[in-house]
Amino acid sequence: MKRLLLTAFAATVTASGALAADVMPIVVPPPPPIVVPVPEPSNLYVSAFGGIVLVRNAVWYQPDPEATLHLRGFRLGGAIGMNIGGGPLAVEADVTWARASLTAVCAPPPDGDQCREPDDEEAVATLLTVMGNLRFGPTDGFFRPYAAVGGGMARLSLVSDMGADGVGPGGGDNTDWTWGFQAIVGVDLAITDNLLVGARYRYQRIGPTSFIDLGDDPFDVGPLNVHSIEGGITIRFGG
Repeated sequence: MKRLLLTAFAATVTASGALAADVMPIVVPPPPPIVVPVPEPSNLYVSAFGGIVLVRNAVWYQPDPEATLHLRGFRLGGAIGMNIGGGPLAVEADVTWARASLTAVCAPPPDGDQCREPDDEEAVATLLTVMGNLRFGPTDGFFRPYAAVGGGMARLSLVSDMGADGVGPGGGDNTDWTWGFQAIVGVDLAITDNLLVGARYRYQRIGPTSFIDLGDDPFDVGPLNVHSIEGGITIRFGG
């Protein structure tokens, strides 16, 4: 009887060991790591800027060339744009407004270098431009130079107090729309991924304009060469 019990116990232990060897262990894999995406700047940006503006060689025709005018003042503006596919090429629209006062009255060409200071009469020009641009420049790094070209519309307004020959509110036609194009070169410095500050030079060529003075006489202003040095801020919207 004792030998029978020992034989049964040995058979049970052997069968249990074989069964345990046939069963694969269950391995629970660790959970995947949680990755938090880092926000990156999107392709959309807005900018605001301002600076000094110079108008050179504005020829006054009535009907023949009467004088070449130089003006100096300030400019304010803003732009909204988007980089195409996140690359260096961007399309943008900008609006600027400039106010400039007369600084010199020069002889008409070819004697345009004979200049004098303007009289005491007030003479002010305001220039509104609405243009679309193509801009090319890097979108990463601290130092970001760029260049842009564009074209659109411009509105020139004149206000003067030169007696019967003046133009301004209350009489005469002192506003005219025309064409314009521009070229811009500048550099931005990235303070953060989304905030940039910078400076630029802008050249604009503004088409001829026509007016009626307070004496009901027509006169024209030839194409304008407008130069400005501007500082500005750009905000790129985070993704």
